[in-house]
Amino acid sequence: SIVFVCVCVFIIFTYLFSILITGALGAGVYGAVNSSYSDSGYVDAPDSAGNCRMLLCLFTLGDSLVGGGGMVDAPCKNGSNIKYNSTTGNHTTYCVFDGNQVYPWHLIVYKK
Repeated sequence: SIVFVCVCVFIIFTYLFSILITGALGAGVYGAVNSSYSDSGYVDAPDSAGNCRMLLCLFTLGDSLVGGGGMVDAPCKNGSNIKYNSTTGNHTTYCVFDGNQVYPWHLIVYKK
């Protein structure tokens, strides 16, 4: 399995408590290789001190395939009942369908 270090949106952490977020790659936990992607509209508004928060997470991606909206789980690999582990759009954003594949590593507090 591949361990993928990426920046994910702070609110995505709530997925670990069984809240699904649906998006372009399916319903799951999303991560981006570059923090600028997560910061470009997916981070909550700054707090009263002007601080934004983002989690730096470790993702276990395993085998990925191109995802699509409406997916609630990764599909099976061709000719088998073994599932892919994650989906991707362009190899800079990823989605996993099992919260156990994401480990929150560092909380980043910053100002825009």
